[in-house]
Amino acid sequence: MFHVSVVLNKTCPSPSIAIPGVPCAEERIGQLHLYRDISQSNPLNARRKVLPLLPIQRAPKLCILAVPSWITDKELSVFFGSFASHIRQLIVVSEEPNDLSNNANKDTKYSVFLEFDGQETADQFYEIFNGRLFSESRAELCYVMFITEAKFLEQHAESPINTVELPTCPVCVERLDVSVSGIVTIVCSHSSPLTCVCRTRWKHIVKTCGVCIKCPTFAKPLIDSPSESPVHTHTSPTTVGTGGSETVFCCANCSHIEGLWVCLICAQIGCGRYEGGHARDHFLDSMHTYAVEIGTQRVWDYLGDCYVHRLIRSARSSEPDVVFNLPDASERVTTQPSEKQIREEIDLVAVEYDHVLTSQLEEQRKYFEEKIESRMSNSPCLESIKACQDRIRTLNEQTHGLANTIATIQREKKALERRAHQLSGKIKTQEEDIKFQQEVHESLLANHAQIPAAPSSSKHTMDQVRRMKELQNKVSQLMSQIEEKK
Repeated sequence: MFHVSVVLNKTCPSPSIAIPGVPCAEERIGQLHLYRDISQSNPLNARRKVLPLLPIQRAPKLCILAVPSWITDKELSVFFGSFASHIRQLIVVSEEPNDLSNNANKDTKYSVFLEFDGQETADQFYEIFNGRLFSESRAELCYVMFITEAKFLEQHAESPINTVELPTCPVCVERLDVSVSGIVTIVCSHSSPLTCVCRTRWKHIVKTCGVCIKCPTFAKPLIDSPSESPVHTHTSPTTVGTGGSETVFCCANCSHIEGLWVCLICAQIGCGRYEGGHARDHFLDSMHTYAVEIGTQRVWDYLGDCYVHRLIRSARSSEPDVVFNLPDASERVTTQPSEKQIREEIDLVAVEYDHVLTSQLEEQRKYFEEKIESRMSNSPCLESIKACQDRIRTLNEQTHGLANTIATIQREKKALERRAHQLSGKIKTQEEDIKFQQEVHESLLANHAQIPAAPSSSKHTMDQVRRMKELQNKVSQLMSQIEEKK
């Protein structure tokens, strides 16, 4: 999973945009920072394992890392197709204000944050659009990734815990091995410098990337202007540029021009550990983990203390990683190669063969997956499978309804138990009153029996008898009421 933070540009207000078919769209101006979470798994120990197609813990939030600026708002809506109506929120992030309605002449890029209305829709969007061409006539690829959140900050903050920062340039992302970056990119075999897609893919954007200017994949066809870093005129394999005088970069902290490394995040140049060690000092100060060596294109991971670039890696898991220096095209072989050089060349050919074989196996996998899908679509069991899925969905809904009913009954049961407890207390009080009345009645009867009978009934005696009968009737009525309540 990835974390994204954007440091907003206070001087540029956020313009309003409208993407056809998307209900909520806005644009933010600022610097994008991309972080990968390494708490779940260690990519340095699992670099030869296949990454899962979909992260286990994911949300319906996606980020398109780089969209070429020649794609307008209408073309972006057409590119999304039917998924546009399922986008709950869309945020365009660019380093400078862009007119999405007409920016075909700008050599820039922008990123897009997408939040969908459901996880299933987000998964389908990722599977369809990740690694897909933006246009059949262009070479730019769409790199999609799941993100946990997107923070918009007023100023740059420290990186989240257990994360490493990755470059946001798509060309620099392709320099890293997929197990390190976590972004599934299309591996180029670099079969021919004249036909390689790396010459045309993002050819305008690399002019604005500091790393690509200082350490280009193909320097002469792509770089038209020198870098802003301090330079010297010198003849060295680490030169880039065109024209008669070649441009050589030097360390930003000293005058070394050999063994230079470029930070893959901020493009600062520093010398290697065998010169002044300023590249490593920059890592300790900024915690920018990755640096690429000028000339050889090798990428070093300071955190894992190993090389993490793609293509130039030993395919034998039983041996440590073997890194080879790529010869410059302008160099000529004037001496007889040694046995070590021959062995390195053989290993390099073996590595290239492994990658060709991997690409062919990938094509075969896609072919057979399409065959299986077509067979499944025509299979008579498909209807029964769909019916079973519908039945399972219905049973799940019924189970959810029964669970709600059980919860309601339990609440009613507790209320009735409290009511019964209150009534039992009242009954106990009534029984005590009845017992007292009975004792009074018995006492009155005993007193009445002790009174001697008069030869002639007086009026006072008649009143006492009448009052006694009334009390007996009241006691009988009270007893009957108590029996009815029980």
